[in-house]
Amino acid sequence: MPNRLIKESINESRGLTCCTFFAQDLYKRLITYADDYGRFNADPQIMLARLYPRELSVVSFDDLMDALIELTGVGKIQFYTSAPRNDVYGCFPNWAEHQRIRDSKKKLPDPTDTAVNDWYLRRFIPINMRVQIIERAGGKCQMCGKHVSACDDIKRIVKLGTGMYHIDHIVPCNQGGRATLENLRLTCPRCNQTRKKQLTFDEILQFAKNGGETPQVSASSSPNPIRIQSVSNPYPNSNPYPNPNSSSGSGDAPDWNPFGAAPETPPDTVESYLSANLPPLTRGNIEELTAFEDAGMQPDAIRYAVDQAAAQGKRTWAYVKGILRRWEQAGIFTAGAAKAAEDARKEQYGTDHRQNPADTARRHEGAAGSAGDRYKPDPAEVERIARERGIL
Repeated sequence: MPNRLIKESINESRGLTCCTFFAQDLYKRLITYADDYGRFNADPQIMLARLYPRELSVVSFDDLMDALIELTGVGKIQFYTSAPRNDVYGCFPNWAEHQRIRDSKKKLPDPTDTAVNDWYLRRFIPINMRVQIIERAGGKCQMCGKHVSACDDIKRIVKLGTGMYHIDHIVPCNQGGRATLENLRLTCPRCNQTRKKQLTFDEILQFAKNGGETPQVSASSSPNPIRIQSVSNPYPNSNPYPNPNSSSGSGDAPDWNPFGAAPETPPDTVESYLSANLPPLTRGNIEELTAFEDAGMQPDAIRYAVDQAAAQGKRTWAYVKGILRRWEQAGIFTAGAAKAAEDARKEQYGTDHRQNPADTARRHEGAAGSAGDRYKPDPAEVERIARERGIL
């Protein structure tokens, strides 16, 4: 195994900055553990023995798994399986950009399925969300009421306190639970271990064999009725099978990345986008969001509604809900259709009026226009513009 290169710029990585110090340390150790093509055996028992040979009594299985989930969530490492072997492997998406590739025989197989990556991504909790959860709980375990740390600096606890506290999924991930503020709570390690199922590597393998499918939880049986969206191959700008850098498409080039270019920031879900741009949602808010999704409102439309609200300085769920309700009534369920409706309005009234000019004039005269006077997009006009853009 040749010596590895660790560049000075690693200390300025935005992705690693979003991880705990333990995860950052693990990332550097993984660089020495990977083969010449940036791949490694992801069996946790083997990883513990190889990466922490003198610290096995200190570093736990859970510590390692939590750090791997963090690194996956920020796009620094990815996981895959390769038929017919029943093993899980990890890889560095941008290995060839930072390491010198030798012309050597591959020790690990090429990726053929990335569904197992979902297992890690569904458990990822961004570091800013952890801060919110600890702040919300006042630094106390929400099961026994004891403080998880004597330190008052919450950000310091999050960055340095690996193993000192746990973030518990009220509805477990394997039952359809999501990493949302509504479904997460702060616990001390002792309380969490009393209800936490002991994780085994076989569970991850079974998840991969099932193609990344997990049971769904209905609203009547779960306090977190949010459907699971598949996040397999979260960076779909490249085909996970042929090698984009190989003219033969055989996948033999050393810098092949089955996941596409990894972003510096964690992959987005609707829930994480709302959490990052709006105050924490209540259970009632989440039920309203779920109702819009059940009606057919697409994730890109929900994000666009949040952007529209932010542009008006209205970072509240009530304002976003009002936008979504108007779109739903007009039969608009995608961001493309919403933009087409906005263009139709501009073509009819110009760019200086958000609503019907008659309604604007009445407001200037001191008379409030009724809701029926507001501009409502003509479905035929919206469809015409959408077809011109190739949306339909």
